[in-house]
Amino acid sequence: ANAEGWTVNGDGEGPELRAVGGNTGGHICGKDKNAGDLWYFVAPGAFRGDVTQAYDLRMTWDLKQTRSTFQLKGRDVIIQGNGGTIVFNIKATPGTDWTSYAARLNATANSGWKLDEPGFPDASEAEIKNVFKNVSSLRIRGEFADADASACLDNVYFGVE
Repeated sequence: ANAEGWTVNGDGEGPELRAVGGNTGGHICGKDKNAGDLWYFVAPGAFRGDVTQAYDLRMTWDLKQTRSTFQLKGRDVIIQGNGGTIVFNIKATPGTDWTSYAARLNATANSGWKLDEPGFPDASEAEIKNVFKNVSSLRIRGEFADADASACLDNVYFGVE
């Protein structure tokens, strides 16, 4: 068993594969090193490259964390590629039980994708498609609490109905 190529970066350690307790089955968890930075789950190669066929579909994922106090704001999903970066922020941080999320992968008014630049302007269809032509990194935030905490990730799908 393995973490299917997922890694952790920033102020995190792991990921640790847990064979049971996921939403359903196995899942991965990371832990805060308490060094002051946010940490992210970093997607494996299957989520990189040309993903333009995913435009207008959805990205879905499940998260849970060990703390629900001292919550931090941050860029929750970061996709980099082809010289651009887009970000998505969830409306509410995950609970201590599994919390499911979905993001429509398009530029409609309520999709929520922003450019990662001052003021976070809405990302246009052309800007999203440009990033999708050659995705080099997909990260999902794992640190939500300004305290010693862990977070777990499961069921990440990119380009689903």
